[in-house]
Amino acid sequence: MIKLAYPDSSLENIKAHSTRAIGPSWALYKGASINSILEAADWSSESTFGKFYLKDLHLYIWYNLDDRNLYSIVSSSVRGLLWNLSKSMFLTVTSWLDDDKEETTIASCLQLLSGAMSYHPARVVNLMVNSYKFIALINSLITSGVVQLQNASWNILSLIILNTKGLNEKAIMTVDLTINPVGEYIQNINTITPYLQVLSALFQVDFTCPLVSLKNTGRYPPHMACPFTTKDFKVLFIYLQQLVLQDVNDVKSTAVQCIEDMFRYLKKHSYKLVSDLLKCSWNSILMEVLITITASDLSSLQTTLQFIDVVLELDQNETIFKKNSNLHQHLVDFIKCIDMEDVTNHATLSRIRNKIL
Repeated sequence: MIKLAYPDSSLENIKAHSTRAIGPSWALYKGASINSILEAADWSSESTFGKFYLKDLHLYIWYNLDDRNLYSIVSSSVRGLLWNLSKSMFLTVTSWLDDDKEETTIASCLQLLSGAMSYHPARVVNLMVNSYKFIALINSLITSGVVQLQNASWNILSLIILNTKGLNEKAIMTVDLTINPVGEYIQNINTITPYLQVLSALFQVDFTCPLVSLKNTGRYPPHMACPFTTKDFKVLFIYLQQLVLQDVNDVKSTAVQCIEDMFRYLKKHSYKLVSDLLKCSWNSILMEVLITITASDLSSLQTTLQFIDVVLELDQNETIFKKNSNLHQHLVDFIKCIDMEDVTNHATLSRIRNKIL
C-alpha cells in the first residue's frame, strides 16, 4: 500500500519507515512549526531531523511555497537544517536547467538560487564553485544579450563574490569578466543596477574572487588585481555621480553604494587618488543640485542622506563642504528641515547633524 501511494519512479526504494521522513518533511514545507514536528515524531533534536529525515524538494514545490511557509522553514530551523534546504534547492534547480528552458524559467531558477544563498551562503557557494554546469551557465548568460537573463546572472554573481571572501579553494572553472568603467551595461538603464552591484562587490573584495577571472587587470599600479586605470576611476566617478541624480531610486541607491565601496577600496590603495577625486569642481555642483532636487521631492531622501553621509566621511579636509560656503549653508538649511519621522535610518541623519550643525 505504501509503495502504491508513492508511484514516483524516483522513489523505488520506498519502505514503511520512509513515511517517517516524508510526513514530517511535507509538514515542514506546508508551514508546520519545527517544535510540533519534533514532538509528533518523538525527536529530541532538530539536527536529527535535518540530517537523516528531511527530504529534498522538487522544483515545483519551491515555486509553490508562499512567503509564510518559506519564512516558517527558515525562521524555525537550525543551521544544519538550513544547509540541507540550501543544498536541496541548489541541486534541484541546477538539475532542472539540464533541458532547454524558457528565459523566464531560467531567471526564476537563478532567483531561487539567490534565495538558497540567504539560507547558508558559504556552503552554497562551495557547491557553486565546484559545479562546471553552474559556472558555464553563468558565463553564457552574462554574454547572452537577453536583459532578463543578464540581470539574473549579474545579481547572483554579486552575491557569490561577496560570499567567496576568505574562501581558500579554487573554483573548478571561472566566470570570465571584462569590467569597463563605462561599458554597455552602465550605459543601459535596464542593466545598470545589477552590473553596479557586481562592481560594488568587486570593490569590497579588492577584485579578488576565486570564481571570477577578470580581464585586463594590472592597469592600476598600486593594486595589480584592479582592471582600471587612474583615468578609468575618474570617468567612473563622473558616471556614478550622474546616476545619483537619476529619478529611479533603485539606480540611485545602487550608484551611491558603489561610490562608497569604490572610495573604501581606493583609501586602501591610493589616498592621493581619493584626494584628487574629491577636489574635482563638479562635486560641489552635484551636491547643490542633489540637495535642491531632494528638498522639493522627498521620495529619494534616504538615498540622498546616504550619499551626503559618504561624502562627509571622505571629505575630512572640507574640500566640498567648506565651512561658511553657500553649499555648506544650503546643506545646513536642508538638514534642519528634515524630521526624524521622514527617514528610515535615523543613525545616518544623526551623523550628518553631528558633523555640520
